[in-house]
Amino acid sequence: MHRRSLISALAALLALPRPAIAQGGEWPSRGPVRIIIPSPPGTPQDLYARQLGEHWGRSLGGTFVVENRPGAAGTIGMQAVANAAPDGYTLSFNSNTAQTISPQVMRGVSFDPMRSFTPVMLLYKYGMVLMITPSIPARTTQEFVAWAKARTGKVNIASVGLGSGGHLMGERVRWLSGFTAEPIHYRGSPPALLAVAQGECDYIVDNLGASEVLRREGKLRALALTGRNRSPAEPELPLLSEVGMPGFDQEIWFGVSGPAGLPTAIVEKLNTEANTWLRGEAVQARMRTLMHEPMGGTPKAFADYALADMKVWTEVIRETGVRTE
Repeated sequence: MHRRSLISALAALLALPRPAIAQGGEWPSRGPVRIIIPSPPGTPQDLYARQLGEHWGRSLGGTFVVENRPGAAGTIGMQAVANAAPDGYTLSFNSNTAQTISPQVMRGVSFDPMRSFTPVMLLYKYGMVLMITPSIPARTTQEFVAWAKARTGKVNIASVGLGSGGHLMGERVRWLSGFTAEPIHYRGSPPALLAVAQGECDYIVDNLGASEVLRREGKLRALALTGRNRSPAEPELPLLSEVGMPGFDQEIWFGVSGPAGLPTAIVEKLNTEANTWLRGEAVQARMRTLMHEPMGGTPKAFADYALADMKVWTEVIRETGVRTE
């Protein structure tokens, strides 16, 4: 090849666009980005986080890895994020249970639910369902409440952990209905749901997707939903607000955040690509299957939503009196 042709070829190669990972020192090229999940592996949240991390890796360059940090109702993982440097290399994929509910219930939590984090995007939400063990002679919420009131001191709630969203919703059912019940805490949804299915516990408030198989097999009886809207997948299930518990519209949400002070440029890149991922047909189909409602939007929309939701749960905690000792 002639020298002039070689120079032209090299110039053409240098002019080609390069992926972000090749741009020396620019985020996220310096190392893996940790996506901390404050819950155990194997959950829908875990699956979504890994898929989103793969999407970010393809679209932004760099490597995104999921790190499960469960414990203390999600506050251990969230504390790790709050303590991390705001350089874009530590993110959280968490629920309102871990970020805005548990800190109001657990003692010794040193992060602030809002000021310790930079919102990136609200990903999805879902209502919960009140379920009972099939041996209870009740087909409606009203019949269950009457049954529970007649068994003073002999009713118990299964929950996925002290201060979890499901625990507080179960306590709110008790508080609004005027019966007494003892909470029994389990390590996650599967053992808690199984306890109710086997009659070890009387009722639980958990999500539709996690309980679908047990409900379909007749091992759990669904009575009513929390949230603002009936489920398109099971429209026959009434809302708790429709069966004597007005204002019972609490929901569980999941979103992505970083430590406080995360640079705006990084937040915008993450947000743009997270919205792109969420709109994908495969993601939408998976969320419909699991009965999750996709959200998306701007970082500010997420911040506003989380703040309003925290105020709702503050009132629920005040009503029910749930606190760690």
